Amino acid sequence: MKDKDLETQRVMADLKAYMEKHPDASQGKIAKSIGASDTVISMFLAGKYLGNVEKLQAKIEEFLSREGERGKHAEAKTAFAHTSQAEA
Repeated sequence: MKDKDLETQRVMADLKAYMEKHPDASQGKIAKSIGASDTVISMFLAGKYLGNVEKLQAKIEEFLSREGERGKHAEAKTAFAHTSQAEA
């Protein structure tokens, strides 16, 4: 198997894992977020996308990275500090 094929398989697996972990993340929402159509995402996940696969993979990887960072920030929320101003 070629390196490009292995990379494509890895990106597919990463995207599928993300979608399984986030059931509200539909193909349509992901597609909109990266500037593609839901059909493109569907075809990519099925291994049938004939367009510029490398460019699409880069967009998907950027999306997954962005969402990973967003998740880290959400987990690092600080507890609410009760102050005299907050109670007023």
